[in-house]
Amino acid sequence: MISKRTSQENKAINKADAKKLLTLPAVPCQRTFKKKRFDFLLMVMNQGDFRDAQIAIGKLNGSSYIVNGNHTLPAFCASTLSKMDAHIAHYRCNTRRDLADLYRSFDPPSSARTAVECLSVDVGELGMDLNWNAKFLQSFASGIVMFGIRPGAHIDIYKRTDLLYEYLEAGKFLFDFLCPEGKITLDVKHVMRGPVIAAMIATYQKSQKATKEFWTDVVYAEGLLRTSPALKLHNWLLRHSVARGRGNAKALVATEHEMISRCIVAWNAYRKGLPTKLQYSPTRPIPTAK
Repeated sequence: MISKRTSQENKAINKADAKKLLTLPAVPCQRTFKKKRFDFLLMVMNQGDFRDAQIAIGKLNGSSYIVNGNHTLPAFCASTLSKMDAHIAHYRCNTRRDLADLYRSFDPPSSARTAVECLSVDVGELGMDLNWNAKFLQSFASGIVMFGIRPGAHIDIYKRTDLLYEYLEAGKFLFDFLCPEGKITLDVKHVMRGPVIAAMIATYQKSQKATKEFWTDVVYAEGLLRTSPALKLHNWLLRHSVARGRGNAKALVATEHEMISRCIVAWNAYRKGLPTKLQYSPTRPIPTAK
């Protein structure tokens, strides 16, 4: 992160100070205002249990943004408190990426600021009007970890966001393919899962044209021969889940390793023009997409 803290002041602010700070815009594309978070902070403040507020202001190209404090300041304004102790830090950012990095530096990864929220900010800070919905972004975030690292890997939001930059072009391709109207429909829900997205990234890196053709068949399964690898995979995905209790309650359970492997087996058979039984061995590495 290249953002540099230019000043910091510790002082008791009143509601006029808070309202003045709230005239600044939030970081573009950051998480939406959460009433539950606001209500919790308001309750703590009214009970007299709130400590110091951490307020951060980022400046980029002459414009200032509230990086941290978008829930705390409104809660203070609505509370019975007349003053609030605050640490107000100002940062200078040289690029949009600096501003995004500054945003995700607040709160530990396990707290209210989730990976999906940080990814949303990063997409916005790339200066791209992608308008990815949260469900796709969540699935893509899982998929890039499984493809870029390994299935089952647990990484913090910083590494996950770095992977977004690395596989952004694949993400744009897949979003346009899976969400042509900007939203997820019932037709694609069986492929909107991290392991399947990981397999799609692998096939995308081999052939964009063939990827669209193959996965269109997997999604819709229209007019396919009984021996078609895409039809085999379509039926298998409809019957299997990576976690019991999500989606179809009667679905069979598969590991991430198994789901990615069977997707790639079907792809490779499709590329060769051969039928397949979607063979899988848990002791073998995930096949390489051909």
